[in-house]
Amino acid sequence: MNNNDLVKRRVQNQRIEGEKAESPEDAVIWMGAIQAQEYSHALWAIGLRTKTATKNAVEDAIVEKKIIRTWPMRGTLHFVVPDEARWLLNLSKERMRQKSKSRMKELGIDDNLIEYCKGIFIEELKDERLCTRKELFALLEKEGIATKDQRGYHLLWRIAQDGVISMGPMVEKKQSFILLENVSPHQPEIERDEALGKLAMRYFASRGPATVHDFAWWGGLLIDDARTGIEIIRDNLTSKVIGEKEFWSSGIEAEVKIDKEPKVRFLPSFDEYLIAYKDRSEVLKNELIGEVIPSKNGMFSPIIVVEGKVTGIWKPTIRKNGVDLDLNFSIPFPYEKELIYKEANRYSDFIGLPLSIVTIAMRK
Repeated sequence: MNNNDLVKRRVQNQRIEGEKAESPEDAVIWMGAIQAQEYSHALWAIGLRTKTATKNAVEDAIVEKKIIRTWPMRGTLHFVVPDEARWLLNLSKERMRQKSKSRMKELGIDDNLIEYCKGIFIEELKDERLCTRKELFALLEKEGIATKDQRGYHLLWRIAQDGVISMGPMVEKKQSFILLENVSPHQPEIERDEALGKLAMRYFASRGPATVHDFAWWGGLLIDDARTGIEIIRDNLTSKVIGEKEFWSSGIEAEVKIDKEPKVRFLPSFDEYLIAYKDRSEVLKNELIGEVIPSKNGMFSPIIVVEGKVTGIWKPTIRKNGVDLDLNFSIPFPYEKELIYKEANRYSDFIGLPLSIVTIAMRK
């Protein structure tokens, strides 16, 4: 296996090319979790991995409680399916608590306060009621609990990690919260090693070939835990060495299909194609890192991928009657521009708005 083969396999295993999921929830199940800091972009991350899903179809899956948004791996927002939310949260919960300990102390948040707030939320959200963040903060303020200076956010984050609440559907363009119990009733807990094995299986099937360090990064795991996960499912994995790195893949991946037509793909910000790996050098050149990751606060721009390699960034602007696309290629595009417009139309079909203005800038 060489670098080009690795890239082709990742593109296919990530469902960016090749076989697509039948539904939004199937896409999330296959991926295990899909990063979802930017809500509208995360919808596209799911949609591009399905056969025919539209933005409305993905949001319908949220309304129907087939997928939810919460804070599992790395304490970062992801879409997951409800039945898998608890073991994913439990796997990372203790490490996230330790990492946030000093910040929680600065904010004056202790276990007693967290338990008190849980009671408030459980009472308010019972009978499958929904509340926006603003409404939940108002409840806390009414009880004399300050929510300013990120205090409210950290309370929500911690209570969600404890498996009490999760994000629900949008309510008048505002994110709502629901009781996790209402979408995912308590299930028997699984042992930590079993959970590590499940996570490893999901990761290497959907994101392989990848290294143990990639897996540890994505899962928010200590390297020893990542190695344990690999050992548990070792019989279901294959490994290849490129240079000095060992790359692991699932034995269930399909053969790489060679398509004569070059592929241009617009991937959302924080897409798993980049975010899921500690080392991104196989698909992202050093000179493009400043464009794709423009600041030190962990933000990732939407990327243009050609034949599996990052070649630039793009920006959609949603208007009332259409969508504008601003495309910036940092690497020369050697193919017909029709391929660009084909992908642009795929995105506009997903969001249900016609293309308005498409601006293409290409570095010579």
